[in-house]
Amino acid sequence: MTAHPEGTVPDAVAAVIAAQAEAHWYARTAVGAPSRDDWLAIGLAAVAELRGAGWHIRPLPDLEVPTVAHTPCPSCRQPKGPGQYLCLDCWTGLPAASRAALRRRDRRAMARLRELHTQLEAGRRPAEVRIPS
Repeated sequence: MTAHPEGTVPDAVAAVIAAQAEAHWYARTAVGAPSRDDWLAIGLAAVAELRGAGWHIRPLPDLEVPTVAHTPCPSCRQPKGPGQYLCLDCWTGLPAASRAALRRRDRRAMARLRELHTQLEAGRRPAEVRIPS
C-alpha cells in the first residue's frame, strides 16, 4: 500500500483541481472564454499533479466522451453547433417570443422543443413558428 498525502481524498482532489482551474482560467481570460479543450487541459493537469503527489489514478476508457456527429439543422439541413436547436440563421429567423420560450429551462422545456420540431416537420418556416410559453 502506498502512502498518500495529508488530508482526505476529496480534500486533495478538490485542492488540486481548484489550483489547476484557477491557473488555466487566468491564463485563458486574456484570450477569451474557455473552450472544451481548455477544460480538458485543466483536467489532465489536475490528474498529472495528483499522480505526481502519489495518488494512483487509473484511466477509465469507458468514461471518455465519444465523438458525436452533430445533427443538421431540422429546418434548413445546414450544419449547426453542438447543443443548438437550429443553425444561427434559422434561430435568428424565429420570432423573439419563440426564441425566449425555447431558452427557458423548466419542466416544459422538452415539450417546447418537441413543438418546435413538430412545426418544422410540418413545413413551417422559422419565421412562422410559434412556441407557447
